[in-house]
Amino acid sequence: MTEVVTLPRFRGRGWASELLREVCSEADREGVELVLKVETSPGGLTEAELLAWYQRHGFTPVSADPEGLTLRRRPGSR
Repeated sequence: MTEVVTLPRFRGRGWASELLREVCSEADREGVELVLKVETSPGGLTEAELLAWYQRHGFTPVSADPEGLTLRRRPGSR
């Protein structure tokens, strides 16, 4: 995946969380570490909101720079 965006009118229904849970489950089964770059977009969630959301799925911050946050999730993280 290169980008996941939920339009404001569809947020809060759990669709993005379900998609991410599936990706994380598959990574866990395969023993794969996930690394991603989190970038804000106009009208989207703030960096703090995005970080909190990803942390709920087991991601931890690795670094931050002007382009956004880099997060990592090791297999089996919760």
